[in-house]
Amino acid sequence: MDDPALYKERDPRLQVVDSILWHLDKAVENLKPLKESDGGNNRLTKEAALLFKSRVALYEGTWQKYHKGTPFATAGAVPEKYLRAAVNAAEELMKPVYNLSLFTTGDPENDYRVLFSLINQSASKEVILWKAYAVNLQMSHSFQIYVSDRTAGISMTMQQVYNYLDRSGNAYDYFNIGKTVKGNAFLTKIGQECDPRLAQTIWVPGGVMWDNSFGKGVFTFPYLDKSGETLNNTGFQIRKGNDPKDPQAGSGVSWNTSCETGAIVFRYAEALLNYAEAKAELREAVDYDKSINLLRNRVGMPAFKVQGDPNRARYADYGYALSDELYEIRRERTVELGAEGFRYDDIMRWAAHKLLKGKRPKGYPFDKDEWTGKKINYAPDADGFLDPYATAIPNGYGFKENRDYLECIPLNEITLNPKLKPNPGW
Repeated sequence: MDDPALYKERDPRLQVVDSILWHLDKAVENLKPLKESDGGNNRLTKEAALLFKSRVALYEGTWQKYHKGTPFATAGAVPEKYLRAAVNAAEELMKPVYNLSLFTTGDPENDYRVLFSLINQSASKEVILWKAYAVNLQMSHSFQIYVSDRTAGISMTMQQVYNYLDRSGNAYDYFNIGKTVKGNAFLTKIGQECDPRLAQTIWVPGGVMWDNSFGKGVFTFPYLDKSGETLNNTGFQIRKGNDPKDPQAGSGVSWNTSCETGAIVFRYAEALLNYAEAKAELREAVDYDKSINLLRNRVGMPAFKVQGDPNRARYADYGYALSDELYEIRRERTVELGAEGFRYDDIMRWAAHKLLKGKRPKGYPFDKDEWTGKKINYAPDADGFLDPYATAIPNGYGFKENRDYLECIPLNEITLNPKLKPNPGW
């Protein structure tokens, strides 16, 4: 408790980041590769350290680039140094010696979803690290209930849906289509006409939710008229990772913790996305055939192309201009990693508070006050899209861009160590 290290000033940010990368380099040097690992991809390996390095380096490189000139940037930082490290780590993973590849069975309408539904990921050449579960070891969870049943109030937003291209690889005009196509018809239409990853990430009518001892359940419509965790308040209910054959699917009992679906920690797809983004940020030619096009091939989408989108301001207004190439790379990342927990960190490192500030999460187009014969709790906005948080956050999300990119240092920590200084704006 009296160690002087507890009472000194904070180390400079870049010293901390460089230390993280140094330790990851040591991990890369000393860990066994997957092919030699006793625990396979269920244990830490050289590949896991390389992927984590690419993530850390991409984060810091883009953080320093897009926060430049603000209190959150670091004087003397060289973003290119970290972007280069991200490229190098990702390119190392792409070498044939590591034998990594994307999971596929040749079924573009299902493979992306199935990847996240497997109980055992040990045979997957895409999964670099995963966590296993076993009921007999009292290590299990409830995942399949929340992606297989209407007891799950987990909603995706219209802002996320806007990112999915049509099946020809062109920007899809959700906004104008939503003026005439409403509710279930809208879900069906976008499921048929857009990137197959969309209908594998959210439920669209006709999808089999469970087919096991509970019988067979088919998705018909989202529960807009329920409450609590049963309510799906945007119309976009998460499907990603659903396994209709899982014994837990369709049980409708949230306290049923008998699910053994494996949890992916690191997967090769992220390395491909990190590579493409870091290369583009360095203004270097991106080899799309060995990166993003592999992701598109899995779901039967055309090759990556640079394009504009007149509706971009509805879903990708970062508060500053980007090249069309970077806009499209960020779109691909948003789609491929959707509902995997990356979005908050991406918004922070891109200095993209304009995506949030003053805006509310919206739902699908809806033109009725009743659904399944019952009055729903909220109405559409002026454009006809569900606006479930109009009352809760009438002015949209609050965000103080001169403060909220970093959290506060707790007052009790500053009291214990007066050399700690508050983060900017606090």
